[in-house]
Amino acid sequence: MRVLNNKYRTGVGRYAYKLTQELLKYTSEKYIPITNFKDENIRYNGRLKSDIFNLSRSNIEQGNKLLSLIGDAENIDVLFSPYYPIPQSRNFKGVICINDLIPLKYPEFFNDYNVHSFFNTKIRKVARNVDHIITPSNSTKNDILNYFRNINENKISVIPLASFLSKEVNYKDESKILNKFKVNKPYMLSVCTIEPRKNLARTIKAYQAFRKKYKEPIQLVLVGSLGWKYSDILDQINNCEFKEDVIMTGFISDKEVVVLYQNAELFVYASIYEGFGLPVIEAMSCGVPVVTSNVSSLPEVGGDSVVYCNPLEVESIALAIEKILFSPSLKKELQMKGFRRAKTFSWENTARKTREVFINL
Repeated sequence: MRVLNNKYRTGVGRYAYKLTQELLKYTSEKYIPITNFKDENIRYNGRLKSDIFNLSRSNIEQGNKLLSLIGDAENIDVLFSPYYPIPQSRNFKGVICINDLIPLKYPEFFNDYNVHSFFNTKIRKVARNVDHIITPSNSTKNDILNYFRNINENKISVIPLASFLSKEVNYKDESKILNKFKVNKPYMLSVCTIEPRKNLARTIKAYQAFRKKYKEPIQLVLVGSLGWKYSDILDQINNCEFKEDVIMTGFISDKEVVVLYQNAELFVYASIYEGFGLPVIEAMSCGVPVVTSNVSSLPEVGGDSVVYCNPLEVESIALAIEKILFSPSLKKELQMKGFRRAKTFSWENTARKTREVFINL
């Protein structure tokens, strides 16, 4: 789990961290994280030994040889990887998690063609030779079957994820955090990396259309660090008629994110494609009504507890925003439904189903 080696974990790193914490609660198995990072918040007790190795980013073949040697030395039954390719030559079972195939579906969203090449060669190869594949949504499962031919559907398990956030924040903290980012109520919120796939350019256009139509004084708060190909998005903000009311916070702590979720009028997540869509769960768990896209995995996550839009149509996003902001009864209904739906996603459930995959191989 080389992805554990990251102080500011996002995405796959957070998934690996949460899953590890939950798997350690099962006392009948021994787990050995293969990582170059030892976290004191993960319980390394008598059941768990940590092997500290540096798996190469640039030389996968060398890394796979090392993994094979470790597997043989430790006499392991199953090697699970949340991202890193698993060696084809091995004396143990192999399980990999494929969260999405974005680089294959939308290579234009990336600056580095090597990302596409990595998925098209390394991940394609490992998908064929592993004993089992875990993926967080039926949408991604279907992508795997479509892009990686001749893979038995029965060796893919769909295991949803859950929220990373804790909601323990007091009122004094709320005021301090809102003031820190110059956020004033009311505001609509979006939480994502600033990159083309998240569709922020159309979200900003929809925000501007709403403001021009209704003259409502409402901020748009964008939470997330800069990703790639973000210059067009920054230009869109600078050209927005209401740019003074568009707040960019950059990367912030979980506690700060929770405060911004809890105090928002609505959450907008009009992404073009998601392997799962964790921010939708996070927003629902914090009691925020959600506008999200009607594509990829997002309907699996939102169910009947959100308002959907066509992410490719600015008018559709704007109408979904309008629908929530001008209907107190719908807003309350979505808050209640969202709370209930968010509770159906838990890391306990994710770990239990993942463990079942290991045991049944």
